[in-house]
Amino acid sequence: MYKILVIAAGIILISLFPVTEHTRVRESSDITCKDLSSLNHVYRPWRLVVHNQCITVTGVVRRVLKEPDGDYHIRLIVDKEFRNTINFGNLFELHGDLVLEPVCAHSSSHDFEKKACGDYKSNVLIPKKGERIKVTGQYVTDVMHYWREIHPVYSVSKL
Repeated sequence: MYKILVIAAGIILISLFPVTEHTRVRESSDITCKDLSSLNHVYRPWRLVVHNQCITVTGVVRRVLKEPDGDYHIRLIVDKEFRNTINFGNLFELHGDLVLEPVCAHSSSHDFEKKACGDYKSNVLIPKKGERIKVTGQYVTDVMHYWREIHPVYSVSKL
């Protein structure tokens, strides 16, 4: 079975990956999944469809962007065994990269986004372009873009 989505503009997206039991990502037993406090600081959480509250993937960082909302957008070229974590949105908009989003990782310039962070400041390692990493976090689809993300990121470690 393939997943078909109709976007408001009338564009039809068909996932290139069949939706079967075999495409589920592995749950993580990583210790970092025990502290999920960053979930309370996701800006506009309604836009995220949660597939798995805690997964771990590996790959190489393609790009790191500092966003004005206090988060980072890290684009990850996932390792072969994690290709099932990307969908058509990732392929079409992001050249197949998985988005990683550590929340509240730097100062926000917007008051409404500052409210989401409050006094919380992420201590997640922000990797550099070209680094090979292991990342753990909540696996979601961002319905504003229809791409898959790890958002928020609970931990990043260099490999």
